[in-house]
Amino acid sequence: MKISNTKVKLYKKSANGNYLITLAIGGDYLERFERLSLPLWNIYAERNNVGLAALIEPYEDPGKKRFDWQKLLVGEALRTSQSDARRVCFVDYDIVPNPFSPDIFSEINPGLVGFVSQRNSLPLGGVDHVLRRVAFFRNKSSRGKYPLDSYLTASPEKIFSDHGLSPFPDYGCGGLFMFDIYSHSTYLEEVFYRGQKGSGFEVNPGEEVYLNHALQSLSELQWLSYKWHALWQFEMAWSYPWLYEKENQTIEKIRDAIFSTISRVNFLHFAGSWEKWAWEHCEFLNNSKILNELEALAAFHKKQLKSPSLGFIFPCDEKSREMISR
Repeated sequence: MKISNTKVKLYKKSANGNYLITLAIGGDYLERFERLSLPLWNIYAERNNVGLAALIEPYEDPGKKRFDWQKLLVGEALRTSQSDARRVCFVDYDIVPNPFSPDIFSEINPGLVGFVSQRNSLPLGGVDHVLRRVAFFRNKSSRGKYPLDSYLTASPEKIFSDHGLSPFPDYGCGGLFMFDIYSHSTYLEEVFYRGQKGSGFEVNPGEEVYLNHALQSLSELQWLSYKWHALWQFEMAWSYPWLYEKENQTIEKIRDAIFSTISRVNFLHFAGSWEKWAWEHCEFLNNSKILNELEALAAFHKKQLKSPSLGFIFPCDEKSREMISR
């Protein structure tokens, strides 16, 4: 039974049928989204002429399921509320974009499904290495309370098998996926309802394993680059492990780490309960000086370089000159 078809909060109407949509059910979730993520999404949506919306109440009766299952219904919600909607990119409410990134809808052709692997082709080294670093630094910072060997490092095959599903060798975070409304929203709605019939769903698990299985069962799936869905828990364990220690969590260090990451990825997801606190520090990104630097860097990446020979160029500060002269 449909509860409502008017629970989509529209921030920007699309100019081309492409919509970004998030899930922000409950006042606390909506407040955090609008304070920490929305300012940058507004810039991104405006620059790329895409629509922007949030599902702020359940679209259909969730039954025994958690609200995160509602992300499977955002296509139906948009089709009902926005007649011009054709393609959807779902993003979790705690994803922050580099607002000067390209249009994600230009990455895949209409009719295809887009998803980002969190297991294969990571730019951070092999996934086993990354996950072991996450486990190691969580264990170290918690004085051994977080286990070194846990389900964190389970293989995709094991995860699917444990949920009674046929295995796939890949796995994506359910925080971002793209699809065509008229080709896939009904299929995703069927996955939503399918969960109410299986006994395995009665323990109220999240949707991610079942979303993974549903998307990877489609022949039109296209894997997108990790830069479209970088995970902060991976980035922090790989590049900024000192931030696991509270004495190192100064505002300056946290902001430097976030800026360094957002300047080299497109979308950054503050997933991971042990690392999520950093999301609260993202408001500094909505600052004219920071935005100007991100825009300048994005423009420089597109610039054609001639690479002229200019001879040796040395640092200007006295300490560097002294080191070079030795």
